[in-house]
Amino acid sequence: MLWKIMVFFLLVIIFALLLKIFYMRKAIREIKRGFSEKLYTDTNTPIMLSSHDKLVSSLANDINVELKELQKQKHRYIQGDKELKNAITNISHDLRTPLTTICGYLSLLDKEEKSEHIARQLSIIKNRTFALKQLVEELFRYTTIISDTENSVYTETVINNVLEDCISSYYAIFKEKGITPNINLCEQKIV
Repeated sequence: MLWKIMVFFLLVIIFALLLKIFYMRKAIREIKRGFSEKLYTDTNTPIMLSSHDKLVSSLANDINVELKELQKQKHRYIQGDKELKNAITNISHDLRTPLTTICGYLSLLDKEEKSEHIARQLSIIKNRTFALKQLVEELFRYTTIISDTENSVYTETVINNVLEDCISSYYAIFKEKGITPNINLCEQKIV
């Protein structure tokens, strides 16, 4: 008779442990589902559990604290990224105006009568200013593109033409240095 009572208590204990395991697994699935949901959505709601187990609730609470911190860092990063893009756009825009003015004055100077030495120096200044202006334009275009990716309109560009323009912009420098580049561009248009 005693062994029947012991078997009964063992079965009750096994049943209770199985029930505990079932509820813990359910809580772990809730944590997993909640974590995945919170990680990929922009929400401040915490992971909710149906379990009242202290250890599992503590784990969920710790995860909620870390998710909240991760969310703060994500928002700080996004805000900092926007501010950086705006600053670069503003800087490149602010550089364009004085460079355009400098190019205008250089064109006026180019029309004036000058010695050969001054003409050579002026040509160097014009080439360098033009190169700087192109770089600022590229920076401005780049910041415009990365700051407005949702409303972007894409156009096809023939890379061959871009390379030809780039190489020809250095023609004066090549000629000044006595360099004759050997340029082989493919005939097929690369778009």
